[in-house]
Amino acid sequence: MDARDFITKDFGWKLLSLALALAIWLTVSAVSRQGTTTTTTTAPGVSTTVRIFSRMPITPVSGDADVREYKFDPDNVTVSVSGPNSIIANLSEKEIRATVDLTGFSGKSEPRRRVDVSTPPGVTFVSANPSQVSVLSPLRIDQ
Repeated sequence: MDARDFITKDFGWKLLSLALALAIWLTVSAVSRQGTTTTTTTAPGVSTTVRIFSRMPITPVSGDADVREYKFDPDNVTVSVSGPNSIIANLSEKEIRATVDLTGFSGKSEPRRRVDVSTPPGVTFVSANPSQVSVLSPLRIDQ
């Protein structure tokens, strides 16, 4: 069998297999980005959903410093939020912000900072994992 026959023989099946593999990959990728949800009923007729967002990026904030040079270890967090089913079902990752306040940060005494999470109205912040991150300033990268 020559190289040409290797490619052209059963070409339709090979193309179909490639399309199915691509569809599966896109589906798994989209599901893993959305996070997981758990629904619980707390009172008759009231359902609360807990949703977990994985690999949320952390945004540095500060009123007195240029924060573009700061990095975090780890550089993302897993955030859990809860709320009514109707709100959580339509919640996107872009509506949740994980931030670290670097106001007054010198890098000498407190290399770890708390992760703060803000959510839209009707959504309750449950937890962030990790709850603190190490701040790597330009002065501390080698240390």
